Amino acid sequence: MTQEYRDYLAPLQNAAVEMWGEDWQDLFFPIGLDQAQLGNRAGDKNFYMLPMELQTTNLWYNRQLFDKLGIEAPTTWDELKDAAGVLKKAGIAPLVQGGGDGWQNIDVYMMIAQQTAPGVIYKAEDGKAAFNDPGLVEAMRVWKKLFTEGIVQPGALGMSVYPNAASLFNAGRGGMISLGSWHMQTAKSDPPVELSKGMLGVGAFLFPDVTGDGQPTNPLGGIDFGIGMTKSGESRPEVVKALQSFISGSGIQAAIDDFNDLPAVKGIEPNTFTTDHEKELWALFTEDWLPKVTARQLKTPEVRQGLMDALAAVAAGQKTPEKAMDDLQKAVGK
Repeated sequence: MTQEYRDYLAPLQNAAVEMWGEDWQDLFFPIGLDQAQLGNRAGDKNFYMLPMELQTTNLWYNRQLFDKLGIEAPTTWDELKDAAGVLKKAGIAPLVQGGGDGWQNIDVYMMIAQQTAPGVIYKAEDGKAAFNDPGLVEAMRVWKKLFTEGIVQPGALGMSVYPNAASLFNAGRGGMISLGSWHMQTAKSDPPVELSKGMLGVGAFLFPDVTGDGQPTNPLGGIDFGIGMTKSGESRPEVVKALQSFISGSGIQAAIDDFNDLPAVKGIEPNTFTTDHEKELWALFTEDWLPKVTARQLKTPEVRQGLMDALAAVAAGQKTPEKAMDDLQKAVGK
C-alpha cells in the first residue's frame, strides 16, 4: 500500500526527529520499522508510513475446559494430538479452524514452516530458495495431518474465522484456535465475551514442536496497521501533532486501553489491568514474544494467494503436499 500511495506521501524521518529526537528508531520494536519499508523501491530508505500497532500470532486455548479435562497447553505434536482426542471425546471441537478464510490457514502454515524450514519461505519469495524446498513441503505434510488426524474440526474448510470459528471458541465449544494478540479485544467488547472476562478463561501458547527438537515455533507477527502523512501535511504542525498522538501519545493509549492490539512503540501498556492474568498475557506478548518475532505476512500478493490455494487443495485432499508446492513454485517461483 505504501507503494501504491507513495506519490502522495511525505517521508517521515524529519517529522520523526521532531517528535522523538535523533534516536527515534530506538523507540520502536524492530519488526515494525522493518516492515514499514516493504513497499519501497530498491535503494529507497525513506519511511512513508510508520507503524501504530503490532501483533503476534499464536494459539489460544480454553483454560476452563483444559482444567476440567485434565489437559495442558501442548508443547509437542503428540501432546497436541492427545489433547485433540480428549476434547473430541468430550464433544468439543479441538483446534477450531476457519479454513474458509485463507489468512488463518497461512498463519498456521507459517507457524509450522518456521520450525521445518526457518526463514526459507521469505527466501523463496525473493527467488533465493524454492517453494518446493523439502522443509516447506514437510510443513505442508504437517498441515495435512491437522485434517487427516482429526486435530481440526470436521468441516473446517467451510467455516469462516469471523464470526463462525471465533464464536465457536468464545462460546466454549472449541478447545483451541489460531488467532493472535488482538484476541485480547474480547475482554473489552460490549458486552464482553464471557470466557474472556479478565482473560481468565483463556491462555496463549506457541504452536507445538513438530520436529522433535523440543522447540516450539518462534513467534510470528508484525504491523497490524500504520499511518502515513500526505505531502500537503508536511508544513502543518497540527498534522505532525496528530501523527505523534496516534503513534506514541493519547491516541494510541486509548486504543491500547481497549486491548485493540500491541503498541509499535516500546513501553506503552494499558492504564488498567482487571486481573493479574491480563497483565501476564500483556507481558508475554510485549516483553517475551514481540521483540523476537519474525514476519507473519508474506510481502507478495501473488505468493500469498498461491499459498492460500495450495493449503486449501491439500486440506481438501485434492493435491498432495509435494504436488501443491511444486505447482506453487511453477506459478510464482523466481
